[in-house]
Amino acid sequence: GNFEYSFSKTSAVTIGMFNDQNIVVKELYNNPETPAGKHKLAYEFDTMVFQENTYYIRLIIDGQIKINFKMKPRRT
Repeated sequence: GNFEYSFSKTSAVTIGMFNDQNIVVKELYNNPETPAGKHKLAYEFDTMVFQENTYYIRLIIDGQIKINFKMKPRRT
């Protein structure tokens, strides 16, 4: 998938994949000095490794969850 975000000042940014128990199962991005501007992150994960039915992708800026969306992996 793709994740797009932008902000106006340098910020600590983390994007993580969490399970239903609110446990981070994969860190997709982590930069305590992400520069201001538009950013795009392409991500993927192996459904053979991550087999739960639902995950949450969270954008965390300066310690606060700004985006939280539910994702159901496609099984092939």
